[in-house]
Amino acid sequence: NVRQQVLDVNNHSPVFNKKIYEYKLAMAIPEDFELSQLLPINATDIDFSNSMINFTIDFNQDFRLDYKGVNTGNGVYTTKLTSLKTIKPPYTKNFSITASDNGNPSINSTATVIISVLNHTQPALADQDNNAGNRNYLNILLLLVIVFVSLKY
Repeated sequence: NVRQQVLDVNNHSPVFNKKIYEYKLAMAIPEDFELSQLLPINATDIDFSNSMINFTIDFNQDFRLDYKGVNTGNGVYTTKLTSLKTIKPPYTKNFSITASDNGNPSINSTATVIISVLNHTQPALADQDNNAGNRNYLNILLLLVIVFVSLKY
């Protein structure tokens, strides 16, 4: 038997799978909604002695981070980005997210999070012909809803 001791020096910072995490939503974000279900926030660290990556964001009153776990098969660490309250349009917020390893000394990296809730308003109708076309569309949509409801009940 040959035994070799390996000293793993903490010389690699965690690496995010994206430099920018951009969330663009066309409707309000409900309270306690996990945005990272739409676009996961992940980081890896190739230093094999690191057993944890801590994710942090700057203080804000709209979002929080929670540790989600690690995929031991590939060393990908995941966090949850969750809304603290209902966020209505128009809304745009940029902030940094930091991933820090548990080495000594700890090494970190950052990525940018951009969250936009777009204010989509109903377009103004330009002329009567357009109004007639829109009424026909709405009538068809209403008919489909009635058929769906009647089939369900």
